[in-house]
Amino acid sequence: MSKIRHTQNQPEWLLFTIDVKSLYTNMTLVCILLTVQQAFHENPNPFRPNDAILKLLSLTLYNNDFEFDGQFFLVMWGRKYAPSTANLHLKELDHVAMYRYHIHPLLYSRFLDDIFGIWPGTHSQLLTFQKFLNTIIPGIKLTITVRHQIIEFLDTQVYKHLMAVAVCTPGSSLNPLTHTKYFTDPPSILTIPSNP
Repeated sequence: MSKIRHTQNQPEWLLFTIDVKSLYTNMTLVCILLTVQQAFHENPNPFRPNDAILKLLSLTLYNNDFEFDGQFFLVMWGRKYAPSTANLHLKELDHVAMYRYHIHPLLYSRFLDDIFGIWPGTHSQLLTFQKFLNTIIPGIKLTITVRHQIIEFLDTQVYKHLMAVAVCTPGSSLNPLTHTKYFTDPPSILTIPSNP
């Protein structure tokens, strides 16, 4: 939220959210192991037992599935390491999104499989950016939502004209417990509903 609060904006810039569809079911076991191994290589620690950790990770990954109706399913979400491996799995996507496209998002922030950003180009250019990102990791598909003024991200609403964030509940209007510290425009604080 602090990233959003301190962002300058222009009227023509677009707010966008991206959802990484079926992230956990599309993370292949081999890819997870290679991603963790690469992270170990990029962040060496002589006291970390890399081989033992990778062997334990492999054991829990390859023995954490079930068969239903003739199909095999991987159970990832219940493991404590699932969010960390998801973050590592999408690290390359984040880098490509921020630096390897001819238009760079002014803000790009991801929480697990949900991405928020501010786009300085046109709506058409943003959709082309989405198509480009959909080619980065095989099996991973991104869906995008674009708005001009207000966009929902996780359990918040982001207001472009204020570059403010307000807490909301899914499927409803603003939560009356909106916190004033996320508003950068002091007069707008007076418009926040208070808790009775």
